[in-house]
Amino acid sequence: MRTYLKMMPLAVIGIGSIASVAEGQTPLDASATDRASMGEWYRFNELCRGSSDAETIKNACPKRDRAEKTLEARGWCWAYADTAVFPVDYRWHHCSQKTLPLSVREVKAGFASRTMQEGSAPMRSATIARDAGGFSLGMSIGEAASLSSLESIGGYQYQTTKNGIRYDFSITPLGRIYRVDSVQLVRRFAIDDMFLRALAVKLSAKYGKPTNATPETFKWSLIETVKRTGGDALPFETNWASANVQADADGVSIHIKLIDFRILWNDEAASNRASRDKAINHVAF
Repeated sequence: MRTYLKMMPLAVIGIGSIASVAEGQTPLDASATDRASMGEWYRFNELCRGSSDAETIKNACPKRDRAEKTLEARGWCWAYADTAVFPVDYRWHHCSQKTLPLSVREVKAGFASRTMQEGSAPMRSATIARDAGGFSLGMSIGEAASLSSLESIGGYQYQTTKNGIRYDFSITPLGRIYRVDSVQLVRRFAIDDMFLRALAVKLSAKYGKPTNATPETFKWSLIETVKRTGGDALPFETNWASANVQADADGVSIHIKLIDFRILWNDEAASNRASRDKAINHVAF
C-alpha cells in the first residue's frame, strides 16, 4: 500500500487554482449592478468549488458561469494571461490589452501547461492523458460533480459510479482533485495473452508508453527534485499512474490510479499564504 505523503516544498507556488476572495474585495469603481453580479459569482463559486452536497454543486456551477458571462460582457475579467500573476491573486478587474484576460474555464482546463514557478519550464507529466473516465487531475470537485453525482466519504475524499465504473478522489484544501482511482469490473473470462496485449495497446494510446510494465501491471512515473521545508532537495516521485488487471470471484477488473502531489502541495501553499503572512507580521521582538 502506498502512503500519500503530505510534504510542502519551499519551491511550490500555486498552479491553476481558482481561489475565491471575500465579496467585499470587489473593485471600488464597479457599478452597483456589477458589484451584485460579482457577489453572486463569489458566492456560487464557493458552492460550486467547495460544497460536499452534489445537488448544491450541480445547481451552483451553472449560476456561477452565468454570472461570469454577464461580467465578461460588461468588460470585467477574473483571470490573467500574464503568468507573473498567479491564480491565488486573481481578482475581478477591468479587461485590458495588458492583462489579456482568460476565462475561468480556460484557466482550469490549462492546468497541464502551467509552470511550477515563475521562469521554469512547463510542468512535466508522467502521462499524456491526466484523467480516468473524464475525471482529471487538477479538476475542481464542482466540475467532477457536473459529470456524475458525488458522495462525500470524509477526509477530503469523494466517490461516485459512472457508466458502471467506480471512482474515488482525494482533493486539496482548495477543492481540486490530486488523486483519481477507478475500478472497472469487466466480466468473467480467463485472462490470456491476447487480452493483455490489447489492454497494453489501449493504455499506451491514452497514457503513453509506460515507464515500466509486466504483463498485468503498468506504471508511469515522473521523478523530480523536491526541496522539503527546512530540508534538503531530494528526488521524489511527484506524479505517477498505474494500471493493473485483477481476477477474483467477481470476475476480471481493471484498476487505474493517477496522482500528482504537486497539485496538493501548491494548493496547500496557497491556502497557507494568508495565515503565514499574518504570522510573519505578528512576530515582534
